[in-house]
Amino acid sequence: MHAYRMRDVERILRVSAARVRSMIAHGFVQPARGPRRAWRFSFQDLLVLRTARALQQAAIPPRRIHRSLARLRAQLPAGLPLAGLTIRAVGEHVVVEEGTAAWRADCGQYLLEFQVRATADGPPEVVERTRRPRAQAEAW
Repeated sequence: MHAYRMRDVERILRVSAARVRSMIAHGFVQPARGPRRAWRFSFQDLLVLRTARALQQAAIPPRRIHRSLARLRAQLPAGLPLAGLTIRAVGEHVVVEEGTAAWRADCGQYLLEFQVRATADGPPEVVERTRRPRAQAEAW
């Protein structure tokens, strides 16, 4: 297992050490300690940190990111890592996807994806959308 140092995380993810320490303090990542008690991050830790950064870049306020991820962490079983979920911004909300289910992280409300198709001779039809596979880069 490759261990990344704080300096590596800052360089790879372009995120400040303060942001990383905040994520550690809130329990979103749990890096190991190396020589001189320096943090050593796993690849899974990097995925979680990258997702938080992507949410921030999607104009989600930092408080909402922390609140959403904290509620998500509280809802999940203790052994389930956040890295097993897909988390993304949808509008101004943090949305979690696991398999075919999607829900808002802040309140747990499930989301239904559908689209409406106009018909020439009658009322519009609701068409359920099938989820396309997400790129591995989007999963944490």
